[in-house]
Amino acid sequence: MKLWLRLLQESFRFAWQALVVNKLRTVLSLLGVTIGIFSIILVLSMVDSLEADMKSSFDMIGSDILFIQIMPMTPEEGDEEYEWWKYAARPQPTLEEMERLKDRMTLAQHIAFRAFAQTTAEYGNNYFNDVYAIALTYEFKDVLAFRLSSGRYFTPMECAGSSNKVIIGAVIREKLFGDNDPVGKDIKVGGLKATVIGVIEKEGASLFGNGLDQAILLPIRFGGRLIRLGEDNGVILIKGKEGVTNDELKDEVIANFR
Repeated sequence: MKLWLRLLQESFRFAWQALVVNKLRTVLSLLGVTIGIFSIILVLSMVDSLEADMKSSFDMIGSDILFIQIMPMTPEEGDEEYEWWKYAARPQPTLEEMERLKDRMTLAQHIAFRAFAQTTAEYGNNYFNDVYAIALTYEFKDVLAFRLSSGRYFTPMECAGSSNKVIIGAVIREKLFGDNDPVGKDIKVGGLKATVIGVIEKEGASLFGNGLDQAILLPIRFGGRLIRLGEDNGVILIKGKEGVTNDELKDEVIANFR
């Protein structure tokens, strides 16, 4: 027993002497181990953050939503490259086609239409020229999941009419109003006067760009004064009923278009 304790004491004494004599080597070794541990923690944190961003992005569009638009998000089946010139020759989806689908489809829970164009926004002396004006129908909120940090959404009457009410993204709010409350204030969107009734909760960067952070939502008829409906990036959005697969929804859409 005494021999074992003596060996243990000698081992600790030898280790301590080695640390004292080789201070630089000791510091560098500890530094290397510390950097390695923090690198692993950083990578794991980035992976968790990326996973959360991806989940948030897919939660926004949902797994049961179809987008009818001229440009597919990825090359179509059988295409080796993204043939944008071929896609650009297709006709734009229209508001009238969306209305017809609403009357005919049986598997859809919600159908909405939106069109967008890049424009400017002004409030007093503040100006922002990297704005996405999105003209939309009332059901847009039922298809794409987003939250408001303040204010309210459009009423059905405001969307059906030409009400000059708008909802702005978080970046628009920061650029035009800073920390001030924009609800109830009048701004200019592409030169058109409009009253802010709501602010979209900040989304941040995602798989789909900046989401709605740099967007201004407008009722479809009012937005039609700024955006050429049927010509500017029109999209029909369809959310299926519970239990309906995307393939079933797609088949019914194709059948109705034919």
